[in-house]
Amino acid sequence: MLKPLNLYIDLGTTNTSIYLKKRGFAVNEPSLLALKKTASRSQLLAHGAVAKSMLGKTPLHSRVYKPLQEGVISDFDRSSEMLRSFLERLKENLFWMKPQMVISLPHKVTRHERQAVEDVGLAMGAGKVELLDEPIAAALGAGLPVLEPRGQMIVDIGGGTTEAAIISLGGIVRAEAMRLGGESLDQEIIQHLRQRFNFLIGEQTSESLKKAVASALPQNSLGLEIGGVDLTDGLPKRKLVTSQMIFPVIDKFTLHLCGLIKRLFEDCPEELASDLVRDGMTLAGGTSLLNGLSERLLMETGLKVTVAKQPQLAVAQGGSIALDTPSLLEKVKSA
Repeated sequence: MLKPLNLYIDLGTTNTSIYLKKRGFAVNEPSLLALKKTASRSQLLAHGAVAKSMLGKTPLHSRVYKPLQEGVISDFDRSSEMLRSFLERLKENLFWMKPQMVISLPHKVTRHERQAVEDVGLAMGAGKVELLDEPIAAALGAGLPVLEPRGQMIVDIGGGTTEAAIISLGGIVRAEAMRLGGESLDQEIIQHLRQRFNFLIGEQTSESLKKAVASALPQNSLGLEIGGVDLTDGLPKRKLVTSQMIFPVIDKFTLHLCGLIKRLFEDCPEELASDLVRDGMTLAGGTSLLNGLSERLLMETGLKVTVAKQPQLAVAQGGSIALDTPSLLEKVKSA
């Protein structure tokens, strides 16, 4: 008799990762799908990385969809279709095998949003769906000893949400969240360049600009020449964009992040606060690699800042650790 194919899914706003127990990651792709609308139905054109390459370039009657927004499922049918497309790569009959699925999701979500995640897993053929809070997964992936009786602070800056949590004895003691993340920062950069410099760029260009020149420190001076549309004459042109030009956007985001971290200390137990003063915070999520962010957070909060070794993969790696260790999963899974 074949053993069930147990798997972990990090269903993220920006990327979806699928991990097979004891086998490794089978999927790590952008959470996107491209559809062509016909008179009677929608035809799947692409998903994942191929769909991302089509952003802003689709012809009439075709569109690239983001079925997850701000860390949660915004379109059940398209989320299911995207996930089904990813799972088809595994060459396994999930409906017959009825696997256990562990799916991570933000801690600060509603009961309805949690149910939507469970329903997607069941629709994919899962026999059982376990939920794992993303701050716990991020802490595991960053190597924090989450089961110990001491305070651990994790700040996970995801694509759609940012969550800061204090963890002790395998559970979340306090958590704060804002529905702002890497993707909202990309959109803010687009709007800022349009309104302040009459220059229009696309989402992929904005993401590249953020990674290359955006800085949380005002004194940084980096630059990148990018292509876009000059709105003064409507013609495509190239423009040198510097870190100072987009600093107001990055500064606003950084101040929101600092406020989120400071709120975490309200009503925090004194013993745990003492641990955090000693050990500081750990950053996870792709945007934690933003130029100067660690230094700026240290300046604003006075806390030591450590960035996970692979911050963009911390949640996915933590979920894989939990799936591979049933006793650990039982202690840290979401109630």
